[in-house]
Amino acid sequence: MATGVPSQNFMRKLPESDDEVLDRIEGLVSELAAIKRWDAEKAGNRKYPPPDEILAFRARRMRYDEILPDLFELVRRLERIKNAQREIGDS
Repeated sequence: MATGVPSQNFMRKLPESDDEVLDRIEGLVSELAAIKRWDAEKAGNRKYPPPDEILAFRARRMRYDEILPDLFELVRRLERIKNAQREIGDS
């Protein structure tokens, strides 16, 4: 269930530098793309998928819902880092 709150895993260690933030963003976007590809591949033309594929689909949906708030938080963090760097450069 999506809550809009970053996951516990995400909150354990926030990246400090913009390179770390970009690496985490890239990793999460890759994971979202993999979920999308896997869902498209598994969905195929099956009207009635086997129960194990239904459970796997639900697990992927849950992970997808965890990734989005983490991704949004990383983008906000990157914006804050960039703004702070601009302020330092302006002074």
